Amino acid sequence: MRRIDAFKVGLALCAVALFAWSIRSSAPEYRWAALACLLAAFLIRFIRPRE
Repeated sequence: MRRIDAFKVGLALCAVALFAWSIRSSAPEYRWAALACLLAAFLIRFIRPRE
């Protein structure tokens, strides 16, 4: 697995953990942080690999 792929998976897992924590604690700021992590993981898809 490339380093960038591992980073994307890590961001997605971070988003899941933050979303679960936001539901448990009823804190909307964690939900927004989870959304930001998921958006970052999605946008990293468009980075072209170096040749």
